[in-house]
Amino acid sequence: MQTSIARPDWPTDASWPKVLPRANRLSEDQRAAAHAAVARIYTVDGHGICAMDHQAVWSQSTWPGRLVLLEQGHAAAFEPLSRRFIERLRNARENFGAAAELNARQMVRYSGATVRGAPKGRVPGLAEFLARWASGAQAIVEVKAIRQGDAMNDADRVVLEAQQLLIRLAREVRGFRGRLEWNRALINAPPDDSAIPIAVHFAIARAKAPVHTGRECRIPIEDVGTLHLVPDGDCHELCLDYGTYGPSDEAIFERLVRPAEKAVNKQMATHPHLPGILVLDVDACGLARNGLDLLAAWAARQPQLGVIIVIEREYAAAASYVNVRFLHGPRVREVADVGRAFEYCDAGHLHYQPLCTPASPCESLFWLSRRVARPQREE
Repeated sequence: MQTSIARPDWPTDASWPKVLPRANRLSEDQRAAAHAAVARIYTVDGHGICAMDHQAVWSQSTWPGRLVLLEQGHAAAFEPLSRRFIERLRNARENFGAAAELNARQMVRYSGATVRGAPKGRVPGLAEFLARWASGAQAIVEVKAIRQGDAMNDADRVVLEAQQLLIRLAREVRGFRGRLEWNRALINAPPDDSAIPIAVHFAIARAKAPVHTGRECRIPIEDVGTLHLVPDGDCHELCLDYGTYGPSDEAIFERLVRPAEKAVNKQMATHPHLPGILVLDVDACGLARNGLDLLAAWAARQPQLGVIIVIEREYAAAASYVNVRFLHGPRVREVADVGRAFEYCDAGHLHYQPLCTPASPCESLFWLSRRVARPQREE
């Protein structure tokens, strides 16, 4: 796509006529309405959003990103948005949560439901809404958008800087290969930015010391990790495998369950006669899937819960996929109608695709759920 990041006129620039036909599940009028809604939402004082920390700025630079924005516009075209809601979409810190709510409403509509705001009673300011299907089934729906925690973001920054330094200094160490084992405390106690280059340079200096020549060795990188090196005469520079790092599955589960408990115990509980649907958008939390098995066990014990619908997005060369997983609660049969919003592609991956037909063969590599193939009967 020929466009630059933060181009001021991007909501109405000439690239959109090339993007719109990719939304092949929408009519021409629906595409135009969705595009107009995107322009209306993200245009301020005649110019598009240009703040570099706003997700829309980055989304507008690729085909899949513009399709994500178009999905928001398609949802916004179905109902008038309040000025406050549009302000949330324009705000860099609030955009992710607001977009998740907007898309979730449209997702429930795609299942054939009518959607309306839920009476708040004595609890003001809640974002839940009611869904009603032609069958007479009803549900209370709540949306939670999960971002990666600050501690994980800090650890990512340390890992990236350490890797870049080690790659740059690799030529100074010959005759070794090995791996880097990250410090387990990296997530909760990352080193200061100024300490990282000092620690890496000191470790490289130790690796070059004659005492280590021809021997296996363990060299600590203070507060970052440990280099495990073995001699290899064919290596003309240090060759490293970078190990994985991350919180435990239990720690990830704790991060997921906190907003889920709030949804079930405070927000859905204001309408206790209805089964609950929780839409959990984990698009900005890349490790979330590691905690889903524990969350599934938790969901099965929540009396009011019908289902948790976990969604995340995956981006291919010219499309975006909304990957889906269902975590069933005790009242799942009462909310079965919501399943009509979703489909299996030819590879058996479960998707929500409001704009684009899944490619065949499906390009998705990181699907959340897959249909189990039934064994064929023997003749």
